[in-house]
Amino acid sequence: MINAIIGFVFLIISVFLAFKLIGNLIKTIFIALLLLLSYYLIFGYLPQTDKIDLKGFFGISIQTVGKDSDQNLLLYVKNNWFFAAKNISVSVDGKKVDIINNVTEIPGMGKSIIQVGWNGNFDYIVLESKIGTAKYKK
Repeated sequence: MINAIIGFVFLIISVFLAFKLIGNLIKTIFIALLLLLSYYLIFGYLPQTDKIDLKGFFGISIQTVGKDSDQNLLLYVKNNWFFAAKNISVSVDGKKVDIINNVTEIPGMGKSIIQVGWNGNFDYIVLESKIGTAKYKK
């Protein structure tokens, strides 16, 4: 008998939470539509979401480039994604270069310095990983 009462209480709580969740979802959709309508009434057109670059926010990026005492390139790389960047490879001016300091992955939301075997000047650097590609132009 006590099991039936506890089960019934859990059923009531579950149904209540489901209705609250659906209600909040409907309110959120309504507010988003209201914001789009107000944007249209103020500016006369709807915003173009295809020009928003989400990869810049959620991906991997080369923040800055420097040189060490042996004149090898040092890349300060930031991972803006939640997952680790694995299978990292670097190419400078279209030529694949070796990673000297053996960085194999950059943890999610982490930063790392990658030392690559390139002694001369460069025009651009491309860093590729499992989660994306980062480009750096001089």
